[in-house]
Amino acid sequence: MTPTSRQWVAGGIALVVLLASLAYTAWWALVARYHEHTDNAYVSGNLVQITPQTSGTVLAIQADDTDYVTAGQPLVLLDPADARVALEQAEADLAQQVRQARNLFASRAAAAAQLAVRQAASLDPGVAAAEPISKPNTESSAVNGAPSDQRTSSRKRKVTRI
Repeated sequence: MTPTSRQWVAGGIALVVLLASLAYTAWWALVARYHEHTDNAYVSGNLVQITPQTSGTVLAIQADDTDYVTAGQPLVLLDPADARVALEQAEADLAQQVRQARNLFASRAAAAAQLAVRQAASLDPGVAAAEPISKPNTESSAVNGAPSDQRTSSRKRKVTRI
């Protein structure tokens, strides 16, 4: 073989290798890069534990294994009956606490009134020694259901002395 024929053979082999590599690169860029391939069937990825914020009966699962999910996306749909019962119980508890608070304010007002009467009685001993209010006259009470004028006027006198 002559040196020129050797150059032709080496150039031809280099050209075939170059064309084959270009063809493979084009095939990989257009087709193969979109297909996953693994020899050992292991896939690495981010696995995240999820924990529920509330408990309840699951009505529907809105995500499957290997689905891409974003933060805040609901994964399951829960039965609203449990939440409704909890809300009604909380509202009943709140109403009970409001009633207790009103009761405390009312008893506080009554206690403050009693305290004012006792303080007034301690300042004016005549009020404490005053005659007890007599029973209403049955004749006038039977007619209109109101106490007699004498009793009412004595009450007004006692109130004005306090």
